[in-house]
Amino acid sequence: MRSTPAHYHQFPLLWILLMGATALATMVAVDQQYAAAMFAADRSYLCIVILIFFVFFSCHAGLHTRSVARELETAHGKADGQSARSDEAETPSGLPRFGLHPRETIGPFMAEVRHATSGQANKESSIQQVIEIYADRLRSPVELGWFFVDILIRMGLIGTIVGFILIFASLSTGPKPESGNIQELLISMSGGMGTALYTTLLGLLCATILGLQYMILSRSVEELVAVLINTSRDVDAGATS
Repeated sequence: MRSTPAHYHQFPLLWILLMGATALATMVAVDQQYAAAMFAADRSYLCIVILIFFVFFSCHAGLHTRSVARELETAHGKADGQSARSDEAETPSGLPRFGLHPRETIGPFMAEVRHATSGQANKESSIQQVIEIYADRLRSPVELGWFFVDILIRMGLIGTIVGFILIFASLSTGPKPESGNIQELLISMSGGMGTALYTTLLGLLCATILGLQYMILSRSVEELVAVLINTSRDVDAGATS
C-alpha cells in the first residue's frame, strides 16, 4: 500500500483553531454585554434555537473530522506495516451503515475489497462498487452538514420576517404617528427591529462558521476517499501477483 503523508492531524487542528477563535469571540461578546442585548431584544427566541443547532452540529463536525484523521492515521500505519491487527483477522462486515456517529472505515474496506477480488470475474466493477459505497458513506456527514448550514441561514431569514411582523403589529396597535410621539413610536417598534436584525446576524455568523467546519471535514473526507482508491489498487495488485 502506498504511504500516506503524515499530515492527517492538520484537519482536527484546524477545527480546534477555528472553534478556539469562535470561543474567544463569544467571550468578548458576553463580556461587552452584546449577548445579553441580543437575547433581550429577540422576542422570537430564534437566537437560542440557532445557537443550539450551531453547538450540536459543531460537535458533529468535530467528531467526524477527528474520526477521518484517525482513519488516515490507520491507513498510514498499515502502509508502514505498523497495524496492530493482522490483515487476516479482518472479515467483510457487510454494507456500511449510515448514521450520525462515525464508524471504522479502513479495516472493513480492505476486507470488502479482498472479498470482491477473490474469485470474481467482474472484480473491477465489484471493487468500484465498494469504493462508491464507502465514499458515499464518508460524504454523507458533509452533505448533512451543508444542509444544516442552509437551515441556519433560513432560520435567520425567518427571524427577519418575524421581526417585521412584530414591527407592523406595533404600528397597528401602538399610538398613531404624530409629531409629539415619535420617540414612543420608535420604542414600540424597537422589539421587532431587534428581532429582525439580531436573528439575521446570528444566523449568518453561525452558518459561516459552521460552513468553515464542514469545509475542513470535506477536505479530509476527500483525502480519505483518495486513500481508499489507492488502497483498493494495492490490494488488487497483491491479490493478482
